[in-house]
Amino acid sequence: MNRLPEERLADSIVASRGLFAPVDVLSLLSEYADVEASDELHQHGIDGLLVDNGTGGRRPTVYFDATVHTVRQRFTLAHELGHLLIPWHVGTKFCTPDEAPDGGLEEEMSRELADVPHRLEVQADRFAAALLIPQRWVLDLRSSSLEDAIGELELANVSLQAALRSLAQIRLSGTIVAALDDSSRVIASYRSPGTPGSGISNGSRVPREVVDGADQKGRCDYLGRPLVWFTFDQVPSHTPQHSWRYLLSAILAKRPSSDRPRLWASAAAVSSSVNSTAALASTVADTATRIRTSFRLNADLCWATDDPLFEQYAVSRAWAFTNVIDTKADG
Repeated sequence: MNRLPEERLADSIVASRGLFAPVDVLSLLSEYADVEASDELHQHGIDGLLVDNGTGGRRPTVYFDATVHTVRQRFTLAHELGHLLIPWHVGTKFCTPDEAPDGGLEEEMSRELADVPHRLEVQADRFAAALLIPQRWVLDLRSSSLEDAIGELELANVSLQAALRSLAQIRLSGTIVAALDDSSRVIASYRSPGTPGSGISNGSRVPREVVDGADQKGRCDYLGRPLVWFTFDQVPSHTPQHSWRYLLSAILAKRPSSDRPRLWASAAAVSSSVNSTAALASTVADTATRIRTSFRLNADLCWATDDPLFEQYAVSRAWAFTNVIDTKADG
């Protein structure tokens, strides 16, 4: 997995210090700067402020919003530590007391908001995420069940969004996780790389196609927030004995003849969409699994996955897409 420079820097800090979740980010930051809680920052819409980042000849100071949840505070502290330690951030004009008038913290905040390029903020965010959720620790969770992995991630004491993103490092194609509000509506969702679009959107309920189509499903909590998860099993790969056209025709033959042209076109569109978004290195089994998952999540085609021939169709279609074999049309 390719890591960006700011992420590799965080990885090196984790490795050299033997850090593990939950990382004591306050103690770590205090080695490099004075850290002060503030009740003023939230009035200006910012979570943290770094003053004198290597430009004033004095020890830097980090202010953080004391009015927000501790999870958010921890991320802010790790973010500001990124500004301090990422080499090309040092000397950036977040705010320097020598240049700021004696207008107090408010004057310094206005200068900070005006001077910091967005790309540096994104880099500091990546550093913070890599520091608070150490990659080597996350990778150790690969052998854990999804529910156990979520429980372990809770120990990192990071935001729900950060925890969901970290699942991308350890879950194979075919995993969907959604966080719900008190009325069971989605407030955030995640699907592992290669998982087809599920139709889940914030503010709505989890679609029935997802609930009914999943091979396994469950419910757990993350920092008191209910999560629901769904997994779709991998389709085993085998050499197809029939062409995908023959198999799809046999499956559609069980539907009214008037519906077949429309269903054929829909099946072709869904399968082609899987192929267009698949990575070049996708295996036949992975592509077949994505085809089946896409059918299950399609209200017009979900019935087809119950057909005894469907698994053969998915594999045959995947073989054709990956150009491993060109099965001849039957009959």
